[in-house]
Amino acid sequence: MKSTIKNLIVKNKLSRNKRGQVWAIDLSISLVLFIGVIFLFYNFSISFAPEDPLVNKMIAEGGYASGALVSTGYPYNWSFATINQTYSFGLLDDRGFLDPMKLSNFSTWVGNTTVLNVANYSLSKRKINTKYNYYINFSDENLADIGWNFNGENPKQIVKIQRIILYNDTISDQSSYLVKPVKLNLYLWTNESA
Repeated sequence: MKSTIKNLIVKNKLSRNKRGQVWAIDLSISLVLFIGVIFLFYNFSISFAPEDPLVNKMIAEGGYASGALVSTGYPYNWSFATINQTYSFGLLDDRGFLDPMKLSNFSTWVGNTTVLNVANYSLSKRKINTKYNYYINFSDENLADIGWNFNGENPKQIVKIQRIILYNDTISDQSSYLVKPVKLNLYLWTNESA
């Protein structure tokens, strides 16, 4: 009886040792794979990041500015009459669609590539959270371009931020609408060097 109990205890210990060895091997393989994935991620993220600090700064400001533009703004119901009291220009309505009236008001107040109101343009840079010159255009040719186009300026740095927004476009009979996605392209540019 004692020998059978001893044999069972020895078999039980051997079985636990084998399970412990398998667990340690699994842990080692998992650790090697995890470190490899972290290494690959680090290598690829470093190789794709721009090294120019000015470009990094412009990309960050472009994110803030485009975020402001694809919001309702503050106050959310700003109009041309209240444009000077507006803290942040947002071009969307409360449903999240491009508001043609806000776009028209903003375009009229700031101007476009042909007629630019320089004083309002300078103030508008603050209201969309950027210090860089900007130019906004849309993938729909019926929507107005806004801002100072960099063509002919020979800027040293240009950053393009693109956002997709929804637009209610009137169909030819003027009684129905077509909701379609539109690209808002925000270009930030400067003549500064890095």
